[in-house]
Amino acid sequence: MTVSVVVLAHNEEKYIKKCLDGLINQEEKPDEIIIVDNNCTDKTIDICKEYSVRIVQEKTQGIIAARNTGFNAAKYDIISRC
Repeated sequence: MTVSVVVLAHNEEKYIKKCLDGLINQEEKPDEIIIVDNNCTDKTIDICKEYSVRIVQEKTQGIIAARNTGFNAAKYDIISRC
């Protein structure tokens, strides 16, 4: 069983490191982590680039468009979001 985790991000500089550290340090690690950049204007994406994650962009502002972009980018059988 393979798992993709989709993380929606819009100016999450304050929280994204804790989120990614939590995902990476789980006993059962996800097979891929996808960060959906939903028009971040802070350092969120710079922080994400320090991790082994895939970053995709969604220019249409909003949770629905960002979630759909993340789900479409996922490669594996099970998709989780945070």
